[in-house]
Amino acid sequence: MVFILFLKIATAGATFDLTLSMQEKDSASGTELIGAFEYNANLFNADTIARMVESFHTLIEAVVANPQERIRTFPLLTASQEHQLLVEWNHTETDYPQKSIHQLFEEQVEKTPDAVALVFEDQQLTYQQLNSQANKLAHYLQFLGVEPEILVGVYLERSLEMIVGYLGIFKAGGAYMPLDPNYPPERLNYMVADSQIYNHHFDLALVPLIKTTLLRLTPEEHWLTINIHSASL
Repeated sequence: MVFILFLKIATAGATFDLTLSMQEKDSASGTELIGAFEYNANLFNADTIARMVESFHTLIEAVVANPQERIRTFPLLTASQEHQLLVEWNHTETDYPQKSIHQLFEEQVEKTPDAVALVFEDQQLTYQQLNSQANKLAHYLQFLGVEPEILVGVYLERSLEMIVGYLGIFKAGGAYMPLDPNYPPERLNYMVADSQIYNHHFDLALVPLIKTTLLRLTPEEHWLTINIHSASL
C-alpha cells in the first residue's frame, strides 16, 4: 500500500517559482511517498497550490491503481472539481425571448423612438428613422421577390445604409451575406456564384467589381425607388 503525503511550503524567497520534491520512505504500514510543493508566495496563493496538490494527488493515485495505463488517460481533476467544471459552471441556461432580432428591435422602437440608435462618423439615425428606412427596404425587397430562405448579398462599404440593409433583409424574411468591397474581385465573384445570391443591396460605385446581374440604378434612383414603399411593416 502506498500512502501519499504532500506538504505546501510558501516562501517569498523560493529558488524557483514552483518546486515539487518527492521522497519515498518505507514504514511499518507500507511505502510512503512524501511530497513537498515549494512555491513563490508572490506569484501563487495558497488556494491555487491547494488545487494543484489535489490534482497531482488524483494523478498519483490513478497511476498507482492502474500502472499499465497510458498516462494521458489518467484524470487530473478530483470528482468534486469535475462536477464543478461540467455541471456547476456549465449551468448557463437562459430564458431567451423566442423572437427574432428585428422583432426585438421593433420593441425598442416603441420604447424609445427618438433615441439615437445608430451613429456613423457625422451621421446618425434614431430608432424610428432606422425602423422606417428598414421597413421601406423590406417592402422593396419583397417586391423584388425576397422571401424566407432567400439569401441577399450586402455589398456596401461601412455605413448607415449597411445596417439599414441588414435590418431590412431580416424584416423581408430573408438572410444576408456580407460582401466586403475590399475583397479581390475573384473572391467576390466566387462568393456570389457559390452562394447563389438572389439580389444585392449595393453601392453603384462598386458594381463593376462584380460580374453578376444587379439593379442598374444610380444611388439616388435606388433610394427614391425604395422610399416609395411604406414605412410601416
